[in-house]
Amino acid sequence: MNIGEFYTRYFRSGNVSTDSRKIKTGDIFVALKGDNFDGNEYVFQALKKGARIAVTEKTFNTGEQKLLKVDDTLCFLQELANYRRKKLKIKIIGLTGSNGKTTTKELLYSVLKQKFRVEATEGNLNNHIGVPLTLLSLKSDTEIAIVEMGANHPGEIAALCHIAEPDCGLITNIGRAHLEGFGNYEGVITAKSELYRFLQAKNGRIYFNKEDPTLTGLLDKYTNIVPYNSPGGICHGKIVNSFPTLSFTLFHHDDRSLHIITQLFGEYNLVNILSAASVGLDMGVSPAEIKTAIEEYYPSNYRSQIVRLPDLLLILDCYNANPSSMKLALEDFARLESPKKYLIIGGMKELGEFTHEEHLKIGEQINCMELTGIYMTGEEFRQVGVKKSVYCADSAEIIGKLSKEDLRGSAVLIKGSRANRLEKIGDHIKKAYS
Repeated sequence: MNIGEFYTRYFRSGNVSTDSRKIKTGDIFVALKGDNFDGNEYVFQALKKGARIAVTEKTFNTGEQKLLKVDDTLCFLQELANYRRKKLKIKIIGLTGSNGKTTTKELLYSVLKQKFRVEATEGNLNNHIGVPLTLLSLKSDTEIAIVEMGANHPGEIAALCHIAEPDCGLITNIGRAHLEGFGNYEGVITAKSELYRFLQAKNGRIYFNKEDPTLTGLLDKYTNIVPYNSPGGICHGKIVNSFPTLSFTLFHHDDRSLHIITQLFGEYNLVNILSAASVGLDMGVSPAEIKTAIEEYYPSNYRSQIVRLPDLLLILDCYNANPSSMKLALEDFARLESPKKYLIIGGMKELGEFTHEEHLKIGEQINCMELTGIYMTGEEFRQVGVKKSVYCADSAEIIGKLSKEDLRGSAVLIKGSRANRLEKIGDHIKKAYS
């Protein structure tokens, strides 16, 4: 059975699952095999829960008619997703970058939904499995889909592009993230620019930060571009205030302007907002609609999130971290005016041979800051000398020490990779000071 025949016979929008526990009646179950699981062992559970058909790599001599044997279930899933993408004939925006992917995706969704029927990658479904599932879940009346693409090894963005076939796209930035998988910073540039190379090959539209020399240098005479973050681009911005949230003037269309007050922490988020605004403006969303979309967007999931408690300002930015995003967050926190400031910081992952070097740089940056208290966790920070810091084995130990502190009247930044479970500390502070 080829992909087209399978699609015609079995596919219903949004009914493909790779988790047998979440099967609903009429679903297609695709049994994937990973390092710690084998979905092929659960095909009969999926059928029992109501799956229309189960796609598996394993041969079963049971006579069951609802099994489809294939050589590679992951390839099958990806080919089915690409077939679905072609059938829909919609505009797909590809989005990648080292920092700000998810925030930019959510801002862009907020902007485009003012005018279009738009869908976007949910959560962190941005890899070789998540992107196919995103495409397969798109509704048939969707006009625009925003597909986030993540990677930690060369070739992954290119592979995702061939599945999603974006018509246009943007790279938020290229920073020092996933150095272990990419080898070095030059490897990150090569890998992230795979989106540009795919779009250039099909004359797709590219939105880019004109003030970013790395991104500008990758385009080299390519003309189907929309620059932003520059007076010569489709839009640019001027920061009015950074605290407690970012507010700025958006300049657009011959320097007409409007004032926007966001719910986001950090000056570094201005370029994320401008990228979303540039796409919106280029696609016909009005400036007034863009203002509404940005002002109504409230960050969640521990990304650039500000929580105002009765006598405490809590900044949660602990969903992910790399040297580039860590540096920017600390710069913004250093500028914040508060009688007391506490930093709770967790180690950064996937840096390979650069781990100690990058954490030393962050330690030097912290040493130049005026802070009331510093709590660190993660093996990566164990050997980093930061003045007046308290090193803790895990988030539970930090919570124990914070219970003896009076944080009233202070600003607290929590920043680090998700593996440190720093969100538990945020939850503790919210409960204790609400």
